[in-house]
Amino acid sequence: MRVLTLLLLLLSLPASAAERWYVFSMGGVPVGYVVEETDGAKTRTEVFSRLTRLGKSLELRFETTTVEAADGALQSLTFTSVMSKQPTTLTARVDGDRIVITSGAHERVLDRGAAPLLGPRAVARLSAEKLRAAGDAIEYAIFSPELQRVATVKRSVAGAEAACDGTRAMKVVETIEGVPTSRTYWMDASGVAINDEAPGPFGAMRSCRATREAALAANGTLPADLYERTVAHSNVRFADPFAIDRVVVRVTRRDVTPLPSLVTHNQKSVQRSDDSATIEVRRNGGQAVLPVPGEYVKPNALVESNNPDIVKLARELTRATPHETAQELTRWVAENMTMDAGIVLAPASELIRDRRATCMGYATLLTSLARAAGLPSRIAMGYVYYGGIWGGHAWTEVILDDRWVPLDAAVYTPGTASAARLAAGTSSFADGGGELNALLTPLFGQIDIAVLEYDERGRTTRVAADAKPFAVANNAYVNPGLGLRIAENGWTPERAESTWPSTLVVAFRRGENVVELHHRPSNPDKPLKRDGEAMFVDAKGGMLWVWSARGPDAAAALREFLR
Repeated sequence: MRVLTLLLLLLSLPASAAERWYVFSMGGVPVGYVVEETDGAKTRTEVFSRLTRLGKSLELRFETTTVEAADGALQSLTFTSVMSKQPTTLTARVDGDRIVITSGAHERVLDRGAAPLLGPRAVARLSAEKLRAAGDAIEYAIFSPELQRVATVKRSVAGAEAACDGTRAMKVVETIEGVPTSRTYWMDASGVAINDEAPGPFGAMRSCRATREAALAANGTLPADLYERTVAHSNVRFADPFAIDRVVVRVTRRDVTPLPSLVTHNQKSVQRSDDSATIEVRRNGGQAVLPVPGEYVKPNALVESNNPDIVKLARELTRATPHETAQELTRWVAENMTMDAGIVLAPASELIRDRRATCMGYATLLTSLARAAGLPSRIAMGYVYYGGIWGGHAWTEVILDDRWVPLDAAVYTPGTASAARLAAGTSSFADGGGELNALLTPLFGQIDIAVLEYDERGRTTRVAADAKPFAVANNAYVNPGLGLRIAENGWTPERAESTWPSTLVVAFRRGENVVELHHRPSNPDKPLKRDGEAMFVDAKGGMLWVWSARGPDAAAALREFLR
């Protein structure tokens, strides 16, 4: 759901006196290139990758140009990212003890801090001078365009080791303040990277020095199940996830990356250890928010609440009360946007024009409309339960009755969004969401989520952490969460392990006749019937239970099966 953060660290490659090319790979598959070049005081780094997500091809391009003084102090930086049809550009200019950040028509001013800010050439020189043997370490400050703030960087030498091209190099481990994962460089004597490596949700992200021709030719295909690897499979399948008012989950990490606090306005920590956290999430919760910080009402480069089209639509959708307005805005986004896995991150002006995005775009547009309608709002990112899995997700939170209330236009049902979600954090997006992305990305594919307890329509259900979502034995299919036990003579269950993006729960076969049970949200309305199928639909809460049959005697087979 957020490919920007796959490249979060990649733009800090040290510069050299000549153009250098690198093959960029994910999970061992070449997917693009990195090129860096210098022209006097100017250093330009470009990262390009081509990926396929849920059958949709997308190209990502990031270009950073820095200008530094003769002593290596950063003077200015320009960062352009292409993650949708519309490029976005950020410029940062050092002005005395301030940093002036401009993105489109929006400007912010930050304190520069006491430490000098270094450019990439200065970082390379410092690394070459100070990082010569195991145990050597340096610390310096940079301006990070991804985080949109000053960040402290620490580098230490782990020892000497062969780089990706076989040459002997210094192995250097780097940490950046605010980024939970570290990055490893293999550097030559001039402080320039021969190759580097950082963890990513789709496997290790690596760049290796290569010829220009080899770098431009890097165009591999990632495994078809790549995105499935980033989800956490649920140990229970909710009969109506939209009706969940409270859920207690245990989050367990698979690697050494520390878990974030996972505490927000409606999430509290029940228990915590070095490798797991038990979190309680409530649909409605949290303390009053007074006064409201200005960042939640102002427009920014992505949440363009002052865009004329956004303002016009927000006025049209404004109702008598803030609650009614919030619901009308959410409904409109849910019904008028189309899911498009080829869009990673787009400003609201593009979203209102093209009406295509992933959940991040739905959240960005809804947040923009809410602010335009006078409702303070922000974006939450984390995981949501959907179709048997916990997947990466983004949604909107607005202040109603002085409290944050979650609204979800992508996983939509009328009213407040359910508690079947887990936020890693929230953001006004004044910083472009960089801090939040850095927090969330290391979790993808690296955590397990087990439901321990949940409240649904006033009833509490407790679940063993090691419970399985279903069982098949002696031609019987049992699913405790869905309240199902199906055993039909002559019918054999199959494909019971199906999860999102499929809506299939289980299928039963007898000869050439197949009966399927699909479990899908009732909103927004979508066509159900397919040619040649018999069908029975049962609506319960926010979900549809769809029984369908195909085969030479589909209608009779379905009637018999349902009896």
